[in-house]
Amino acid sequence: MPHVFGTRRHPVQNARDARALADAAGLSPGPVHLSAQCHGRDVTTPDARHLFPQADAHVATRPGDLVAVRTADCVPVLLAGPDGRAVAAVHAGWRGLVAGVVEAAVAALHARGHRPMAAAVGPCIGVAHYAVGDDVAASFDPAHLDRTRGPKPHLDLRAATAARLLGLGLAAADIDVSSACTFRDEADFFSHRRAVQRGAARGHQAAVIGPAPP
Repeated sequence: MPHVFGTRRHPVQNARDARALADAAGLSPGPVHLSAQCHGRDVTTPDARHLFPQADAHVATRPGDLVAVRTADCVPVLLAGPDGRAVAAVHAGWRGLVAGVVEAAVAALHARGHRPMAAAVGPCIGVAHYAVGDDVAASFDPAHLDRTRGPKPHLDLRAATAARLLGLGLAAADIDVSSACTFRDEADFFSHRRAVQRGAARGHQAAVIGPAPP
């Protein structure tokens, strides 16, 4: 599956930054489509002007189109169909997971006649550093919560995301889950929570994917 995850060495703030990341990865020279992310479940596709409305999941089926999401603790998810000619990039924070953004992206691929067979779950904040309130914890399976780390429950975003993919019919062997933690691995990633707690530099990394050529 053609995919690439960016790191904090080159912060991704706009489509030009995402294009530089795609170039470094040797991806197709077409435009990279970004959106104003809003922690929802809307899914969209590139338009002729290479602009997206507000959306957190993007589907591409035209060779040359690259779709990307930016993250700084949330989970980037990249999906590909069996032949790689239909792909999706998903931005999934806890709000997006609760709203069903992963399910919406998979449904959008199904609606276009493609069934995802592979997924990459990228770097996100790890459970050790992601304390949440009881109201957030109540929206998740207890199996994805760690209540041994302090007064607040800690949420395992990557496990919760992988569980949704499994529930949608993907095989465990076809789900690649990164163990990198955006909060812990300070030399490699931006982290919104770390920035707030420590006054650290702010920015985004990106996850980019494009359809395979015909």
